Amino acid sequence: MNSKQHYIYIDFLRIFAIFWVMFNHTNTRGFFLFSITDHPAKQLVYLFISIFCKFAVPVFFMISGSLLLPKSESLETIFRKRILRFVMILFVIILLYWLYNKYRWGNPLEISDIFKQLYTGKGPGQLWYLYSYIAILLMLPFLKYLAESMRGSDYLYLAFMFVLFTGILPVIDYLLFKGESSHAVDLRAGLF
Repeated sequence: MNSKQHYIYIDFLRIFAIFWVMFNHTNTRGFFLFSITDHPAKQLVYLFISIFCKFAVPVFFMISGSLLLPKSESLETIFRKRILRFVMILFVIILLYWLYNKYRWGNPLEISDIFKQLYTGKGPGQLWYLYSYIAILLMLPFLKYLAESMRGSDYLYLAFMFVLFTGILPVIDYLLFKGESSHAVDLRAGLF
């Protein structure tokens, strides 16, 4: 993929994924409808839609991969141009949250709290995506090598594992335990 070319289908994928990320945050007005209805057929349909929307974040990662993997960038460029930029974005967002909490609520916060939150990731919860993206950027040289050497069957195996752990098992978990329990999350630690 030429880095100077613009691919319209990537824009459509982004819009589609943005819609499903927004749906993921609709609580009982959308995402959790399956948990408040007593009608079994509606419950299954709502559950399917809620599980389906979970593909959105991986789509963003895949878009990044499809745009970044073909590039030949040095480690210095990856760190300076990509990773540092996202660390700075995290810093600014955490700083804004810190200012809001300090001045809006009068919380006695220290300036060191900003750096502690940045380092520990225990700041605003919605920043998890940026931390995950930075982790992928850190692994980019290895991922590039991996993507270039994988066979078609390797991709199929990874796709199956992804569908199993993010689509099939969560549905089985809900049908068996109604949200009170689930399969061992550590089973997928090495996969995702």
